[in-house]
Amino acid sequence: MAAKKAVQDPGEGSWIWLQSENRKDNRVVYFRREFMMPGSSDFVQLQISALPFYHVYINGEHVGYGPSAATHTKCYVDSYDVTQYLEPGVNTLGLTVMDQTMRNWHTHPYPPKVWCRLISGGAMVVQTDQAWKVREADCYFSNQPRCHFGMDLVEKIDLNTDLSDWTQNGYDDREWDSARELSRYPEGEPKPSLSGIQPFLWTESDVFEAMQSGTFSDVSALAFYSYENFRDIRPGNYAAETYAFSKEEVNIRMDISSDDPFTIFCNDDPVAFNLRTRQLDQYEGPDTPQTGDEVLQSVTVHLKAGWNRFLCFQEISSDPMGLMLLFPETAKNDLIFRRESSMESLSGWRISGPLRIPLSFSSASFSMERRNDAVSVLPLDQHVNDISAFLGSCKFSVKRQGPVSGLHTDEFAVYDLEEFRYGFPILDIDGTEGDIVDVTCGLTLTGDAVSSIGPLGRMTDTLLLRDGNNTWMRLVPRGARYIMISVRKAADAVVPSLRFSSASSELGSDTDFFCSDETCNSVWNLAVFSLRQCVNQNIIDDPCGRRCQTLPEAYVYSRTLSYLFGGREIVERALRNFADAQLENGMIMKIVPSGVYSYSPDTALLWILWLENHWNHTGSREFLESMIPHLDQLLHFFRKIPPAGDVLLPSGRAGHSAFLNERQTMAENGVFIPLNALYYRALTAAARLYGALNQDPEEECLQTAARLAQ
Repeated sequence: MAAKKAVQDPGEGSWIWLQSENRKDNRVVYFRREFMMPGSSDFVQLQISALPFYHVYINGEHVGYGPSAATHTKCYVDSYDVTQYLEPGVNTLGLTVMDQTMRNWHTHPYPPKVWCRLISGGAMVVQTDQAWKVREADCYFSNQPRCHFGMDLVEKIDLNTDLSDWTQNGYDDREWDSARELSRYPEGEPKPSLSGIQPFLWTESDVFEAMQSGTFSDVSALAFYSYENFRDIRPGNYAAETYAFSKEEVNIRMDISSDDPFTIFCNDDPVAFNLRTRQLDQYEGPDTPQTGDEVLQSVTVHLKAGWNRFLCFQEISSDPMGLMLLFPETAKNDLIFRRESSMESLSGWRISGPLRIPLSFSSASFSMERRNDAVSVLPLDQHVNDISAFLGSCKFSVKRQGPVSGLHTDEFAVYDLEEFRYGFPILDIDGTEGDIVDVTCGLTLTGDAVSSIGPLGRMTDTLLLRDGNNTWMRLVPRGARYIMISVRKAADAVVPSLRFSSASSELGSDTDFFCSDETCNSVWNLAVFSLRQCVNQNIIDDPCGRRCQTLPEAYVYSRTLSYLFGGREIVERALRNFADAQLENGMIMKIVPSGVYSYSPDTALLWILWLENHWNHTGSREFLESMIPHLDQLLHFFRKIPPAGDVLLPSGRAGHSAFLNERQTMAENGVFIPLNALYYRALTAAARLYGALNQDPEEECLQTAARLAQ
């Protein structure tokens, strides 16, 4: 456990990265530096910042993960007391940083970089520069599906090629490159800023015992393909063809898994079309995919007795996952897939591309026979491209209750974490090279198994084991109540040992509440527990999904935070983050920090009520004065929305409401009364804030509110 002590101003060292200037989505990079620690010290401070995030190790021990996501204007510097991790003589600092090129919900798409320094007694011990060694990790698979649109990829890692002991003293890094210095610290954009708030403390649990275990089998028909074996995969429209033999004419359900736009034909009939891409646009629109949308698209397909041709077109980007067709209500043996319409043909697909045909012009007239570049693909079960969807279609049967000593092929175990946890699953597992183990982090049980796919996205990661002991900790934190370990392939029994590194927050530890009403007591305890899971220097209201903060939820959480010691600083920072993301015309965004610009009029008006609530609790004149310019701009924006001479907000010009009309069940044509009622309330709140500072806009706000009421 690491705790923060007095923060010093950073100012030495350089931002560093790989020698290569090319960017690559989901690239994982290791940094290491051995250094001499001169004697013992009462206090050694580590300061560190990275884009988009870091894991930091000292002498093989995991110290921390961070920082809080960078905003539109700044990135954050975390400070740790690392005295307990160091010893006189040789020590090793290890860093893991990832490059994420695709726009996502919870971070800005800044180029990756990392900086850190170690200070002992006011003297510099080590800082990032070209003396550091760097290497790209080649153990993580590309071409993996996203957990959900605008979120991270699921993890698939080959532990047989993972580097062992690279965070320890004495590791041979002579084949590693020297780091490239990008710029002196603190130069560059966004500007680094000391967070001033203690980073999360990550504490490992004891080993969990299995709650139940049993067997699973893939009882439903499916077909899939990927592009892993393509030597030169370029963006464009690709065609893939397979034939399915059905014993009878029948209408069946078909679920489709794809992160890229697609068109699917069955026997020359168009059966599915989807233009959604895993790449989020810079601006959120009505059709932007949301967490809560089902990942799989479900359609009904008419099959004739005999052979049925499936022709799939995909407009792929870089590192595509491919496509999977699942038939959850059709037995596995009731559909037989072949590359050609003959039982003598091999199973699998033929794929061709990129085509000159745009996806929108794709048609069943396309013939694979006329292509000289057609590639035959034999998908193996161990290469399933969407393991979350695959497991979701399997049948799980509990055979035993309680702990397990080992798991064999097609066996699984479920672990109850006893409460919701946010952090990193840690798995120590003995196995054999080539064993395949899937780890599912879920919130609920579906029958006997942990839900592996649903509205929150794909929840399963895959590990390829090496001989002997294997240790894995997830790169990106997950939210989980249950964890399922399922063995897809094993030469012998694999022996798992599961722990969980949770975000340990001290928020509310100095406060207490107790009364004679047990309901009130339980509400208080649940509120504090919920906040501890959702606060990481700034408010994260969706830890299991987008890992970002939306203004309405942040406002609600802040009302509880105001009653907890340590909560005020987090609320002020969250309020400021939304203010810093304000656009030049005065609009305040709905989601920050985020790589997506998202706006709605009702959430922007809530920011004013939030500011008033914070003033009520703190009376901080200095903070309020710093927010007044943002309040001025926001009110000016809303004053310009109504037609000249009017004050009512017409919905067509103001934009559609988000939380007032979340399910879009109310028509917002003309004057949307709930929005104008909120505008009235925001104006009265603004008048009160201006009045507290004796500023002139108070009267104007009251006059506008009076006209609205009339």
